[in-house]
Amino acid sequence: MIETIREINQSRQEHKIIDLVRYEKSEKIYSSCSEVSYDGVAVSFQTLEKLLRDLGGDTNVLIERTELVKNKKLLNNLVSCWSQSHEVPDYLHAENVFLKLQEYRSYGMSIDTRMLNIVMNAITEKINDSTQVPRLVNRIFNYMEVESEIDTNLLPNDITFTTVLTVLSKSELPETPDCAQTYLKTMTLYHKSEKIEKAPSESLYILLLQTWANSGLEIAGERAEDVLYQMQNSDRIFPGTVAFSVVLNCWGRQKKLSAANRAFAVLKHMEERFKADKKSAKPNTYCYATVIDAYGCIGKAVEAEQVLERLMDAYNESKDPDLQPNAVAFTSTIKAWSKTDSSEGPIRAEKLLERMHKLYLETGNESLAPQTIPFTSVLHAWARCREKTRKASRSEAILMKMQELYASGYEDVRPNRISYATVIDCLAKSNERSAAERAEALLESLIGLYEETGDVNLRPNTVTFTSVMDAWAKSSERHAVSRVEAILRKMEDMYAAGVQDAKPNAISYTIVLRAFATDINADDKTAEKALDILNKMKKLEGKGHKDLAPSTKTYGTVIRIIANRKGPHDNAKKVQELIQEMKNRGLPVDDFSFGYAFLACSRTRGSKAMRNSAFMIARSLYREMQQKVKSPSATSYANFIQACYRNNEKAAEGAYLDCCKHGYGQDTKVVRAVKRVSPRLLTKCY
Repeated sequence: MIETIREINQSRQEHKIIDLVRYEKSEKIYSSCSEVSYDGVAVSFQTLEKLLRDLGGDTNVLIERTELVKNKKLLNNLVSCWSQSHEVPDYLHAENVFLKLQEYRSYGMSIDTRMLNIVMNAITEKINDSTQVPRLVNRIFNYMEVESEIDTNLLPNDITFTTVLTVLSKSELPETPDCAQTYLKTMTLYHKSEKIEKAPSESLYILLLQTWANSGLEIAGERAEDVLYQMQNSDRIFPGTVAFSVVLNCWGRQKKLSAANRAFAVLKHMEERFKADKKSAKPNTYCYATVIDAYGCIGKAVEAEQVLERLMDAYNESKDPDLQPNAVAFTSTIKAWSKTDSSEGPIRAEKLLERMHKLYLETGNESLAPQTIPFTSVLHAWARCREKTRKASRSEAILMKMQELYASGYEDVRPNRISYATVIDCLAKSNERSAAERAEALLESLIGLYEETGDVNLRPNTVTFTSVMDAWAKSSERHAVSRVEAILRKMEDMYAAGVQDAKPNAISYTIVLRAFATDINADDKTAEKALDILNKMKKLEGKGHKDLAPSTKTYGTVIRIIANRKGPHDNAKKVQELIQEMKNRGLPVDDFSFGYAFLACSRTRGSKAMRNSAFMIARSLYREMQQKVKSPSATSYANFIQACYRNNEKAAEGAYLDCCKHGYGQDTKVVRAVKRVSPRLLTKCY
């Protein structure tokens, strides 16, 4: 009897210790999850799972001895904190947490609709694979539907449907819109059967429209319009401006003229409805800007500007602040002009910029205050324009205007790296005599601003440096080569010092080679330097710098340099080796490369055996060219015919006949080459 009492007392004491431990662990869960942090949430889940393991899955013990665990508040807090934490470990991603909640439920813990709504709401941020979002949403919803038949605490509510559609509206998967449409229909059925109080609202239809906008499907605009008209024909849903805006966005994203025209039709429909009753969805500035951008992104600048004028007229007539033209509308129109190749493009873009600034001064509308983006868009218009006479001077004037406005207090119009790079590009394309020198002066100015301010937006990058090198390479200045080499060294030094943005790439080195190829002072050392650069690129590529892999243009430029090499060199053999390298790399051998390879063969000097070998190489390459180049140039034909001089008149005749078939029989270069080889051949074509 005494032993039995001792055992009972010992058992009671053990249970008190266990209860104390469990209480402390429960408190640890509360304190840890209240931190809303990576570590706090992880510790909370780990502690809860250890507590459940300690209980051994004994439901009676769980209920009788651990009131805190029985309380839904603990698990609700834990799930809420998990959803708010910015980072979670992989084992706590959304799908795993959903599985854990099912496991906790098997231990007797209570989970409810609110918890699963929270899990679904966090899916977008807490899932490894975004393509699995619709699948996981469906899985959680189906679980709720099935389990709610025996546990009404899991019945989907109106918040569930809102959460599902909100999550789906952030997905860009093409199957998402149909999935969202199904949930909207299911919600309607739930409402009719009185399982939920609320029917689908306009905001939920807008979420459905957003799934179409994000889908990227060609039918997105058409299907979104179907949903819009479904809303219009409803007795209780009246689509507002936001719904129409999403439909306009659907059409605008398709980047086709037919889609842009359809967006314009929807905009006019809005105008007509609102004008008729003053109750329907009212077009606002965003609606007009969306249509402007729809035309602008496909280069339909005239149409884009017409919509801008329509907006201006609507505002001037009504003075409605919701129709006040803003920077987005003007900038989209300016960008539209910047995408045209016509000489009118940059002029129209500049006029719009001036009009925008004038309107700002007249109205004080801060959204029209000078900003970097519209100014840079005008610069892009000049850079893209084919006209070369005013390209450089106008772009420099615009940059100077930006600098003046910034100096006078307009901080949002500060020129950045892109602004400088675009002006440098204009200078490089202008062919003006001093263009390269002015381009380098801008580069030095940009470097100075970066070193002075430390602003990364002013740090020159590879494109900026390369544009200046391109300006020098295109110039006829005697010291162009030395300037190009100096800029390349500057890039290499900055990159070695840790400036990753200044890393030279294959284009940078190829421009140096192009400068060598056009250098009037080139000599035998020029070819050696060119081959050294090519070998350097190949070596760096082998060390993992894939952006330095020589391109077809790189090899073609080196071949051109070899072709210009003077003296008793076996140029033919060298270009044959280079072309073989190209083929080994899988690079296409283009007309440019073949043409200069023929020239190299024609200029090979030395013994008779060497000259005969050069002709054999030229003839072999000519056969390759016929197979690989669809329309060889007159230059390539002329250079091959020259390679036939004193070697094979028959081969020259065959090439000349091929040349005539392509319409080059009277080309000056071809005629000169034929006269040198065999003048009588000219009668064969005429």
